[in-house]
Amino acid sequence: MTGGSARAAGASWAEFGRRLRSLRRAAGLTQLQLGLRVGYHHSAVSKLEAGLREPP
Repeated sequence: MTGGSARAAGASWAEFGRRLRSLRRAAGLTQLQLGLRVGYHHSAVSKLEAGLREPP
């Protein structure tokens, strides 16, 4: 992956994380509650929201 496309991919995951956090909060869920519903540990939800982990 080139530097430009790597940055673009990182920006895309960061946007995904912001959207995930927004939707989770709108639903009135904590990271723990969301994680339990989708089968993820709350720390994985946190990393997804921070753009530090890509979804499977």
